[in-house]
Amino acid sequence: EGDYYSDKVVGEHLIFLLLAAHDTTTSALTMAAYHLAHNQQWQDRLREGLQGLGKPQLDYDATRPSQPDLDHCFKEILRMNPPVPMTPTGLFRLE
Repeated sequence: EGDYYSDKVVGEHLIFLLLAAHDTTTSALTMAAYHLAHNQQWQDRLREGLQGLGKPQLDYDATRPSQPDLDHCFKEILRMNPPVPMTPTGLFRLE
């Protein structure tokens, strides 16, 4: 309706967003390190694929289309260990 949010409300939302994104990213990367530490075959497979790019530094645009194994690896880790577990809402009845 044309009303602006106060600076306080905007600031609180930004803080929440930064903390939530930081926590979920940390959780996902920790689980990736854990699972890859227990699976030497996948470590080697991903390392070979990334070294095959021939770049001293990786960037998102270079890895995404050419490294489906890396994409699949992270999707599987997120499937096995979601950083934000969901609770089915239909199971609980509050009265």
